[in-house]
Amino acid sequence: MTKINKKSENYSQELAEFIAETARSMQAENIKILDMREYVEYTDFFVVCTGDNKMQIRAIADEVIDKFNEEKIDNFNLEGYDNREWILIDAYDVLFHIFDREAREYYKLEKLWADVPQQIVTDTK
Repeated sequence: MTKINKKSENYSQELAEFIAETARSMQAENIKILDMREYVEYTDFFVVCTGDNKMQIRAIADEVIDKFNEEKIDNFNLEGYDNREWILIDAYDVLFHIFDREAREYYKLEKLWADVPQQIVTDTK
């Protein structure tokens, strides 16, 4: 897996790709990277994925947090961890959304931000 260079000009994009790759390695489904840079000021990218069940959703979050720890990325917030229908890892430059199927369909982030450039990350299944 690629290491993150915190001083890189493309740090936020590298971080988004790092998160997406980590999610893919945990068999997350329907992974997308949304480029928010021209649309909002509070973040550069959204990474969105779906987990099969509550255990997998938590496992994806745990793996990303473990990878953050390995990379010494400690500037992030975690929301929804106990609920496990929608876990948000807010790494400031990148917001990582891990949904169960029902929550993803309900909130429809990709449709809400349909005008934003979106990159589909190949599913493992």
